[in-house]
Amino acid sequence: MKETITINGKEYRVAVNWNAIRDYCQRKGIKDLTQIDSVLSFNIDGMLTMAHCCIKEGERLEGRQLEETEEDLGAMMAPMEMTEFAKSYVRQATTGIAVESTAKKKR
Repeated sequence: MKETITINGKEYRVAVNWNAIRDYCQRKGIKDLTQIDSVLSFNIDGMLTMAHCCIKEGERLEGRQLEETEEDLGAMMAPMEMTEFAKSYVRQATTGIAVESTAKKKR
């Protein structure tokens, strides 16, 4: 499913796929799959990096090149746009993943 985000009146595709995740890992120095949890739950600094990676990949899939740097994108995105990105990321990154319950079942 294609997802888009509008930033400053311009529509960008958001793609959460292995290319975007790999790009994020390379930028953050993550080299081991045991650290993959830091890709699924990132901090404030990591959110902008992930947004840039996913928008860059989405634009590539559309046959376009994202011209904005990560810093340019951060300057363009208001909190509302970042919230929309986060929602899109969660939808794409977690769809179909079973959640393991840590709570004990009552008998």
